[in-house]
Amino acid sequence: MTPYTYTLPPELLAHTAAEPRDSAKLLRWDGAAHDHVFRDLPQFLEAGDVLIINTSRVIPARVFGTRASCHPERTEGPSSTKPQRFEFLLHKPLGADLTSWEALAKPRRKLTIGDELTLEGGAHARVIGLPAGYAQLKLQLAPEAVQPYLEAHGHTPLPPYIKATDTPQVRARYQNVYADTAHPGSVAAPTAGLHFTPELLATL
Repeated sequence: MTPYTYTLPPELLAHTAAEPRDSAKLLRWDGAAHDHVFRDLPQFLEAGDVLIINTSRVIPARVFGTRASCHPERTEGPSSTKPQRFEFLLHKPLGADLTSWEALAKPRRKLTIGDELTLEGGAHARVIGLPAGYAQLKLQLAPEAVQPYLEAHGHTPLPPYIKATDTPQVRARYQNVYADTAHPGSVAAPTAGLHFTPELLATL
């Protein structure tokens, strides 16, 4: 047993977000632990305190695709001709035009540089690199088409403990209320900010 090992019963995990947003629990520490709710935050701040917020807007950066057949150099046997489905989390753009990305991939071990992929919605991508733990993709889209494609066919990268279908309502819920549509780019919500509401921001 270590100080960081403990049992967390499944029924104590929050599988959906708190509603309203500012009703989430807040733990305050001043030498002892105190339980509050997030809307209590203003009473603990003093003149001169600073809150820094990340206004980057979350993009639907989780995409799925298939490789219709194996790479020409593969010799995996008959089963390799079956479509192979992949999941990608585009987490780091490799250029300002957003057509090249470093991504987490499942199953990464079945990818080879040069693989041609068909993504949901009919877009295409090519594997251009396989650095340790990642896959690098080149989207076969014009730069101005990348954001509209992700909005139409990408999926919100929800935390694995959240049990929710990626609907427009869920997508909006996992966006901070102060997210700026002029600054898209986050591949996961800055989760501490999810508890702010317009009313709480006005109070602050």
